[in-house]
Amino acid sequence: MAIVYYRENKTTVKTSDLTILARDPPSKLLWIDLNHASPEDKAYVEEKLQVSLQTQQQAEEIELSSRYIELGNTIVVNANFLVHRDGYYANEAVSF
Repeated sequence: MAIVYYRENKTTVKTSDLTILARDPPSKLLWIDLNHASPEDKAYVEEKLQVSLQTQQQAEEIELSSRYIELGNTIVVNANFLVHRDGYYANEAVSF
């Protein structure tokens, strides 16, 4: 499930209703959490915001020298997080 954080009357609001992307201007958006989003949710975000999201494989293949990228009015950050899962630790590639 995707979670959208946006500004409403000087307040930060959290919702899982992605139709807000079609109703409200992008300037109200603060953050869209796609960590546990379905492929359908990701496709909807790409369509409504006219962006292309990186796949997990693309995020993992990025060289260390390319972890931070500025593209016009967009900033892309790629990082590895150490996570504990099923009794062991592993690297998890994350993109912002």
